[in-house]
Amino acid sequence: MIDKFIVVTDNCGTGDTRYVLGFMENFETTDGSIHIAVVTSSDGALVFVTSPKWGSPAVDQSKSVAPTAVDTFTISANLRHSGIERTRKGILLESTGGGFQAYGLSAEPQSCEAFLALPVSSLGTEYHAVAYWPPSQETEIVVVATEDDTEVTLTFMNRRGVSIDYNGVPYGDQVNRTELTVALDAHESLQLQDSSDLTGTRVTSNRPVAVFSGNKGTSVITEGGDSAAHLAAQLPPTDTWGTTYMVAPVPGRSPTVLKVVSRRAGTMVTFQSSLGSSTWTALTDGDFWEYLAPGNSPLSAVATGQITAVQYYPSGTTRPSDSANPAMALVPATSQYTNAYDFATFANIDGNNHVMVIIRSSDISGLSVDGVQQTTSGWQVVPGVPGYAAKVISLSASARHQLRHSDPRVRYGAMVYGSSSEVGCTYAYPAGLCLDEQVCILSW
Repeated sequence: MIDKFIVVTDNCGTGDTRYVLGFMENFETTDGSIHIAVVTSSDGALVFVTSPKWGSPAVDQSKSVAPTAVDTFTISANLRHSGIERTRKGILLESTGGGFQAYGLSAEPQSCEAFLALPVSSLGTEYHAVAYWPPSQETEIVVVATEDDTEVTLTFMNRRGVSIDYNGVPYGDQVNRTELTVALDAHESLQLQDSSDLTGTRVTSNRPVAVFSGNKGTSVITEGGDSAAHLAAQLPPTDTWGTTYMVAPVPGRSPTVLKVVSRRAGTMVTFQSSLGSSTWTALTDGDFWEYLAPGNSPLSAVATGQITAVQYYPSGTTRPSDSANPAMALVPATSQYTNAYDFATFANIDGNNHVMVIIRSSDISGLSVDGVQQTTSGWQVVPGVPGYAAKVISLSASARHQLRHSDPRVRYGAMVYGSSSEVGCTYAYPAGLCLDEQVCILSW
């Protein structure tokens, strides 16, 4: 088995030169790869991929990546986590000559998933996990330290049935032990798994950490099909969360599934589609809700306080060329939108890659996709957020793609997904995130 890192350069010059990543367990272990995408400055970059604390086998590779190239690092899949473990499987990505951004794909035959990676400069010290429920297999969390002498505390939600045994000690509300504290040095990591829903689990630390969550393997909305896949996302810290989220329906899949996690108790969230609206209020910090919108309408979630959101792509599809496997994607908040995106799609599923764009209707005419100016045809109004429209746009077979707007002041959101029945793969991730005015993360 192998893991792969894909490197792509771009002309945005983000300035980020360091990432620390971890890969959760994938329930399929037959054979496969992990890809990591990197966006560098217009001058390109010399990119290094290493496993500073892991030596079975050790990873120590470098490549010089041209400004318009797509490249791939391949590493051992032994760096995937397994079960409940404290280990040394942190992966370090660094560059010289230009900044870069990365994301990863954990891929096995019939089970793949992608996530947008966050640079060390944008990491924080508080997170809340999110996973799909009910799962076919365990929900899971991975935490990777970026510095020595890091103390990580995981606080499990009450009344969620969490039951984790760590080093012979039980944790969960049933044993009245809901906090687990672990010491990690740089590039050391922790994976936790449970058959309960780990969504809402609070991860805090005294130093910045990288946090990933999802599912070892699961189907999503079983009435749409029983196909299962690994689901993963790298989580943004809670202080970067927003209040307004919008998604478009995925062609061939229904319903549209949106799961939100609230940072604070008392936050009220209004979900709205063309079929109506529904309101939910968080009872505790880290409380969460999953909303299903049938039909073919965009969906919005507008909150009175900070929330995060993920979109699930249900198992089953009406498109013969697509895989029936599900996927999970972090949804950008409107406060995380940016003006330009550079990203790549996977060559083994060419012809079935798409980008979902959310933009103000008045700004559509200035948008271009791979140099083609967009018209107002085919866009759907987003209920609940006046002035916004959504569209899913098919992409060419090219590995590298660009979204641009003629007005540099315009910000819009974008999510990438692809699916292929031939290789049994469905993946999804945000095309980019602006976590603050200084840190803009553009997908490759």
